[in-house]
Amino acid sequence: MPRYRSSLRATALLLASGALLVVGAVAAPAGAHPKPERGPKPGEAPPLPAVESAVTFAEGPDYATAPDGTIYSPLDEPDVILGHDNGQSTLYDNGKGLRFSYWSFGDTGLTQPNGDGKNFLGNTAARTTDLDMSDNVSEWLYDGGPDGPREAWRLTAEEEAWNATRRDTDPNTPGCQPGPGITWMECGDEYAIWGSGIVADPKNKRIVAFYNLIKRYHAKAESRPDPDNPGQTLPCTDEDIENRVEACRVFLFDGVGQGVAIWTEDLSDGDDWERMTITNATDPSKPTALWPYDDDPTTPDTRFDNAFFRHGNYLYAYGCPGFLATQCQVSRVSLARPGDVYDRAAWRFYAGKDRDRSRCPTLWSPDVACAAALKVDTDGGPEESLGGGAAGTSVFWNPALKVFMWIYSQPLSNEIRYRVAYAPEGPWSRSELLGMALPAAGTGLGSVSYAGFAHPEYAERNGLVQYITYAHTTGFLRGDLPIMKVTFREPRR
Repeated sequence: MPRYRSSLRATALLLASGALLVVGAVAAPAGAHPKPERGPKPGEAPPLPAVESAVTFAEGPDYATAPDGTIYSPLDEPDVILGHDNGQSTLYDNGKGLRFSYWSFGDTGLTQPNGDGKNFLGNTAARTTDLDMSDNVSEWLYDGGPDGPREAWRLTAEEEAWNATRRDTDPNTPGCQPGPGITWMECGDEYAIWGSGIVADPKNKRIVAFYNLIKRYHAKAESRPDPDNPGQTLPCTDEDIENRVEACRVFLFDGVGQGVAIWTEDLSDGDDWERMTITNATDPSKPTALWPYDDDPTTPDTRFDNAFFRHGNYLYAYGCPGFLATQCQVSRVSLARPGDVYDRAAWRFYAGKDRDRSRCPTLWSPDVACAAALKVDTDGGPEESLGGGAAGTSVFWNPALKVFMWIYSQPLSNEIRYRVAYAPEGPWSRSELLGMALPAAGTGLGSVSYAGFAHPEYAERNGLVQYITYAHTTGFLRGDLPIMKVTFREPRR
């Protein structure tokens, strides 16, 4: 794989929709965690660690100016990357000298076409041995060929063929020209894969990545501009569709399912990542979907795709249904047998201590219907649901604070918030503001940044200092990944 060096440049793109709530979180170090000095009472969450400072990072080789005038230094990415979003990472360390941080990204724009002739990719992934974020992160090695980054998680031959039949047969003619057997409304529909959570599993000499197979498709718009009255609109009619009025087509997306891909140290097929066929799939018609989505984009799907991390010999996945990602639940799978990660029947769901024991006899149930919304200990304050982040959540063990941390972008807000717990299943503390993301270049909801993720492999002072990146629009089809440096106050002993 080629090496692409970063330059003194401040642009990286935010291309994925702000409505994307399908991504996962960063990995945590393996092994048993230290117990708190005082055992918690039943149903009690730890006190929230105090934040000493949360500052916009400006220590890198490149600088940019946010719409509010703040000077910042975004993640130092290669020249070939026009930009991308997501940006979850994991530390891979096999204890034998192979040690690097691996990053998963979503939609990615390139400054020039890669070897496949593409300058827009559904996902990219990169590793770096630069494990010091105090002066930014450089020296990226992207999955790809000699002519530029390529998608790390690729479509199957069947999915590519489906896309091919729906491509515009004459791009030089205005409007989409459908091929044989394809309606005009279907013209341009496509499958794509977005990167999501990524978890190192060095004991099994691998990295486990979760990805989202999506379908981008066209639907009839409710209205279109009135050509005779600027600023006014006309309703879109069936006649407009028959007449191929492009303004009456909107491009939407819906999830097909969350899948699992595996990277191993000894993989030699040249593609680096292998998308796994799911054993005991819930929906056999979607053989790569660990968590399949239904075909109705207006209804919530049962899936565990908002946060992923490894602790001890388990891989945990959190599901936070709905657009606002509330009422989060948690599932886990043992890593003792490597194939269990992509065996749907091997996953277990936390049912809660106050469960109906006649229906759900075990605390970790094989029945997804037993999954309970995780509790929040508000310490006497108003009731609060455990909420996940816009585009995902980071969960990890903080050794200095001796707690699990939950860090996320508040949906529809520039707030980056945090919670803590003594156990992955909680109870979790109430949420508090960690810091504010820089406003994006748009207006209204277009000014909202998202996809806030922590990178604990870059932590300093045993976890008291954490670094967080988030997706931030800087212009049309452009954006970058600013860094927030957070310092927690050292607890009294």
